[in-house]
Amino acid sequence: MYSIEINFLKDRGLVEAGKQQGLNFKKPEIDVKKNLPIIIGGAVMALLPILAGASIFWLNLQQAKVQREIEELDAKIQQIEAKKKEIAQITEKKDKINGDNQALAQVFTQIKPWSALLQDISDQIPVGIQVEKIQEATTEDGKKQLVITGIGQSYNGVNDFLLTLQRADFLTDKGTSLQMAEEIENPMTVELPKQPDEEEAAKAELTLPPVISYTIVTQLNDKPANEMLPVLQRKGAVGLVSRIRTLENKGLIQK
Repeated sequence: MYSIEINFLKDRGLVEAGKQQGLNFKKPEIDVKKNLPIIIGGAVMALLPILAGASIFWLNLQQAKVQREIEELDAKIQQIEAKKKEIAQITEKKDKINGDNQALAQVFTQIKPWSALLQDISDQIPVGIQVEKIQEATTEDGKKQLVITGIGQSYNGVNDFLLTLQRADFLTDKGTSLQMAEEIENPMTVELPKQPDEEEAAKAELTLPPVISYTIVTQLNDKPANEMLPVLQRKGAVGLVSRIRTLENKGLIQK
């Protein structure tokens, strides 16, 4: 192997000898302008590891900060979800209570008090008609109907009663009809004052004219009670009218 050994002390003599012979030796000059890119590049290369390290450190700090914010948001979201479930449960209970109240309110709208109904029928009875019995029955299709029986002085009187019932506030015109009408002996009895002898008793005998026995069937109409408040008021159903108006004020029944 060969090695080059440079001895500046030995070479100094050569330089001196060269000067004596007229040779000029100049020190090399460094042109900063020409070498500026190289200098800057070197500086940048030296700074790159520092900048990279600082960037990684800053990114780690930001990532940790973002992670903390995410965890805080997750905790808030869980709290919000719990509140939403609680609100949903409360809303469900409220809706159930409102539904129950609405159902109860609708029951009141379907009520037609017997007192008001009987008063309505009584208002339709013409002169010469007697009502002996009113019964509630159920048709084959499940509808409720009323069966009215009694006696009248004539067929015309019974027919008049039928027509007035068809115009009654609580009954239907098409559902009201005459089921039976026939002439029978008058069931009424007349008690005469005591006579002194049989001859006078024979003179006092009284024959009553025959009467018409009838049966009328009718049905209640479908009008809700809250649409018949004036009628109910006139027929004496004051308590029901007061309850319905209270429910209307509370918004459970539409006015």
